[in-house]
Amino acid sequence: MVLQKIIFLLARRVMTERMVEGKRGFWGRRLYADYLKRYSFAAKFAVDKNVLDIACGDGFGTYLLSKKAKSAIGVDISGNTIKLAKTNYGSKNKNLSYAAFEALKFLSENPDKFDVIVSFETIEHLSEYVKFCELVYKALKKGGLFIASTPNKELSVFFAGNTFNPYHIHEFYPGELSLLLEKIFHSKPRTFLQRPLMKKRVLISFIRQFFFREDSKIVPDQPDLSGIDILVQVGKK
Repeated sequence: MVLQKIIFLLARRVMTERMVEGKRGFWGRRLYADYLKRYSFAAKFAVDKNVLDIACGDGFGTYLLSKKAKSAIGVDISGNTIKLAKTNYGSKNKNLSYAAFEALKFLSENPDKFDVIVSFETIEHLSEYVKFCELVYKALKKGGLFIASTPNKELSVFFAGNTFNPYHIHEFYPGELSLLLEKIFHSKPRTFLQRPLMKKRVLISFIRQFFFREDSKIVPDQPDLSGIDILVQVGKK
């Protein structure tokens, strides 16, 4: 379908793997609204908790979590990005810190345990995504919570016929990610959809959500809905 192809080409042209505070432009504002909504969602579970934010990017989201948390540490593979995070936000809260580390290396070597681990738009970039989830499980305290987001493979298939983004190694269907986490955590995850779309009207719903709604919405997964992003929340028993 021509309209699907046009949307795909537009999105590929403006997509970014690094979100920056206050990102501007038509697409940028919507991506930034999604970014803020995810951190707002996670912040509800961060109150008085020790929180780890894996692949924190510019660090603004970690800073937002630190406002609620007992402590918050943001980890990112990019040393330059972490330097900027420390400069921009590191002194704003005493309970906030940043570290330059590859995700699996940090989880493998860091001895601390966390109440909440957050990782947004990360798992799709990892070839060792199973090991990543296993290490997250080990790094959580008993009763701890893992909150993650990733692009919805359903939308990639609809618009691109396969993986939407060339930087994504493995994209997930909602049920696929839920089953993976259930196997590792021995606990049933809760799945949410960001920018929900009607499955029977995916194209129209997408246009309405992304072109006419600047705000972002997260809702529980439902049989008749898809979503631009998947969020999962799973606890360690």
